Amino acid sequence: MPASSKKTASRSRAQVHCPNPQGILIPIGGHERKEQLTQAETGNNPDQAPELILQRVVDELQGKGPIVVIPTAAEEAEEAGEEYVEIFRKLGAAQVEVLNVQSREQANDESLLKQLQQASGIMFTGGDQLRLTALLGGTLLQRIIKERYTNDRFVVAGTSAGATAMSTPMIYQGRNDAGMLKD
Repeated sequence: MPASSKKTASRSRAQVHCPNPQGILIPIGGHERKEQLTQAETGNNPDQAPELILQRVVDELQGKGPIVVIPTAAEEAEEAGEEYVEIFRKLGAAQVEVLNVQSREQANDESLLKQLQQASGIMFTGGDQLRLTALLGGTLLQRIIKERYTNDRFVVAGTSAGATAMSTPMIYQGRNDAGMLKD
């Protein structure tokens, strides 16, 4: 078989098993700014973005349903969840709910997961990404999120641990200075 046919056949199989997702993925670096800065605070610094990344999350929801905050990774999950509820409401989100999953049993509880079926998107808070993946990996919650992200215009956002846990392989225990070292 010619090389070009082989590539086409491989690509076709990959497309069948890995469709282009319809959702929107918004990974956010840790310690994101949660308040709008004033002109005096930003000055004329071209490196300082005037808009909030969390406003982008709200804008992408298009007012079609609630955003569900999942603070599972956070050490103080209740406080983290409530902080994002307040922030998203200030930014104009009409509905914000918290799904504070603290066990694999909860992540497999179908009645608890109905919130995800009604949501326009989710927001994973920061914290411990290993905790997040250990509690949610392979559960109904993870499956619903993947299905919604693949098939619907579903926003999946996360900050810090919530962002790093989105990738495969997951980034873990990186060093702050390692990117600056050659080789």
